[in-house]
Amino acid sequence: MMPDTTEEQADCPLQRILREVEQWNLASKKGFELSFSWALAPYVTGSDAEDVLRAVDRKMYSKKHNLVPVF
Repeated sequence: MMPDTTEEQADCPLQRILREVEQWNLASKKGFELSFSWALAPYVTGSDAEDVLRAVDRKMYSKKHNLVPVF
């Protein structure tokens, strides 16, 4: 979670994490690769953490299955 952060502002840290994971995988001599999934969803005043997590979950599912975005 990144409080008080727009999707545009969140892009820089996410790109940095993606680069670090890629570098780790290239340098690692392990028999596996590290990966992670992510999605962004805004907090709407009056909603709770479960609402935000549901929104993120829908976005991640859509990304995973290449579906049209669900709002």
